[in-house]
Amino acid sequence: MREDAGLSQEQLAVKIGISSSTVRKWEKDLVTPSLSIHQWEAFAAAVKVPFSDLPTTIPRIA
Repeated sequence: MREDAGLSQEQLAVKIGISSSTVRKWEKDLVTPSLSIHQWEAFAAAVKVPFSDLPTTIPRIA
């Protein structure tokens, strides 16, 4: 989603108020995203996806 929106990890992190290292950990499947509703809304806006289209669970990569 981030790359499709043309954002770097740092740009996404700034838009949702987290560290870029957290974004990297998400993408490497080291941690599961844990955001407030406000941050999820900011995430949806940043990646240009309707909030209602975000997954309700985060799939784990085996």
